[in-house]
Amino acid sequence: MSDRLSDGSRRIVERIVVTGELLLETPAHFGGDDQLGFVDMALVRDPLTGDALLPGASIAGALRSYLRTCRHGYSQAERKGNKTRTDDLALLFGYQQDTDGSQSSLLTADAYSHPRAIELRDNVAINPVTRTADDKKKFNIELLAAGTVFDLRDRTARP
Repeated sequence: MSDRLSDGSRRIVERIVVTGELLLETPAHFGGDDQLGFVDMALVRDPLTGDALLPGASIAGALRSYLRTCRHGYSQAERKGNKTRTDDLALLFGYQQDTDGSQSSLLTADAYSHPRAIELRDNVAINPVTRTADDKKKFNIELLAAGTVFDLRDRTARP
């Protein structure tokens, strides 16, 4: 039996659901868009609830980076031509090579935070040459406080 349907899409043969919680050990910023214009660097928020969220694409990217580091070593580039249909990371996360490629087999949902304090911090841009504050380059940023917890679970699943 083929793993492709008649329309060319892949057949789902197994679903593994990973649940858990992510804990921020330090303050963190996951960039979004401040609709009201009060914050220069706002957090990503759920448009319906306003809760801070960690996009699924960011979770998948961090997981891929972690697995790549485990395999190849920290700060080591992957070997060219390694992204093929037989490479484990490419099978899970997808790849693009010339005209051939594959979508990711991993579906990652957004993770929503438990209500926690949001910190608003003022910052200044640093001039790399003088290593001093650039003139008129003050900005503010929203940060999720250390200790913020994100739920890793499919919010569409029934309890």
